[in-house]
Amino acid sequence: MTISKPVYMLNLMRFYPQLRRFPGAPDFQGTPEQANEFYEKSVMRLLLRRAGYPAVGGRSQANALTEVPPTLDGWSRVVIVRYPNRRAFLSLLADPAYAPFAPYKIMSLELVLVPVAGDVRVPDLRLVVGAGLLILFLTVGWVLAALGKP
Repeated sequence: MTISKPVYMLNLMRFYPQLRRFPGAPDFQGTPEQANEFYEKSVMRLLLRRAGYPAVGGRSQANALTEVPPTLDGWSRVVIVRYPNRRAFLSLLADPAYAPFAPYKIMSLELVLVPVAGDVRVPDLRLVVGAGLLILFLTVGWVLAALGKP
């Protein structure tokens, strides 16, 4: 039996100056940023149902720090989403409940999706500190019990 590994989807997004209209697109009155925000909020429950979640995301703070061609620069937003496996990602895209929300993303931004293996992961610092404090607490209790002090 093969154990499936988590996959992280790197989303590089560049908002269009104006919404791109196409046949069948929803009649949305707002900015590309608002359309994408609607998409992200609407799809969140579908994502969570598949044990996926955004690991990190936010607006870009600057252009690339190294020299790159213009087509590789100028991202508006970057999001990394964790899925328990590739099947969970594909099942999200194939879910009929997802289909009504996809046009909001398509009409609001250019998107590059890059699947990434989670070879290097840094544990949440809160867990590391919590585990360290628990070990310290248990060690102090053990030493005090060994010395016969209450």
